[in-house]
Amino acid sequence: MDTNEISFENLPKAVAHLVKEIAEIKYMIQNVQVYESKEKNIPIGVEEASRLIGKAKSTIYALVRQRKIPCYKYGKKLYFLKKSF
Repeated sequence: MDTNEISFENLPKAVAHLVKEIAEIKYMIQNVQVYESKEKNIPIGVEEASRLIGKAKSTIYALVRQRKIPCYKYGKKLYFLKKSF
């Protein structure tokens, strides 16, 4: 629908069109946010982190000690969120 064609007579049609467009945009935004949050919040170990950034495991440990990359410790193991890389 062309916005130049809006008149009092076709106002209900224009509003219905806008409501439909907004619903479609809302649906797309919700799906993108769910996909991104699922993809990025995956915990990974040191092995995968070193493969992702192409550095040795010792380099990963050094970056953790320098607090250059955030990590989580569970027991004696370090975990990272995939979004950190």
